[in-house]
Amino acid sequence: MIHATQNSLSCVHGILLGTSPTQITDALPVSHSTPTKPIIDMALRFAEAYCEDINSKEDTNRTRIIGWYAGNEREGINEPNPVTKKIISGIQHGMNTDSENASSDSSQDAILIMINNEFKDFMLKQSGPDGSKKGFDVIVSGDKKSLDSVHIEGGDWSNSSCKIVDICHKDSIQIYDFEDHLNGGVGGLKERDWLRNPNVAKKFRV
Repeated sequence: MIHATQNSLSCVHGILLGTSPTQITDALPVSHSTPTKPIIDMALRFAEAYCEDINSKEDTNRTRIIGWYAGNEREGINEPNPVTKKIISGIQHGMNTDSENASSDSSQDAILIMINNEFKDFMLKQSGPDGSKKGFDVIVSGDKKSLDSVHIEGGDWSNSSCKIVDICHKDSIQIYDFEDHLNGGVGGLKERDWLRNPNVAKKFRV
């Protein structure tokens, strides 16, 4: 939501990380324009290395890439475009390849989060505790999941959405995506840390 607010006149794309195919633990912003194949491939490789680094330091469930998020440029277009569909298909293929290497018998579905028209209601703090008007759809295998199947650990949609809206409107946190990271040049690579975005981390992870 912060990524979309900061780039309200363009599309946004990002990677979803999690410890299982149904549990999202982090989001890595990739671009605020339609990503090209080289950008997608590089971002996914960096994200995989980032997950390996996390897993080497934490004795917990294995963190990995489990999906993608996107928001279209034009209002009223809430369905994934061909680029997004191709990306999510590639991520799902990678997940199932990993499962085969780990001798898992079950196939896994990648998660796609699509920002929708309710984004405006979300930014007006009109999200309900039941997840209504949350500003996005959760899509798995082309099907939208029902509201009661999506939960936030340690909170509800109303409290969480209000916190995010306040950060978007009042705190003016600068968030960098992978595209910003590349455009920053040599001097800006360290400052524009798209993997950790420390300014966001201070608000949500402390």
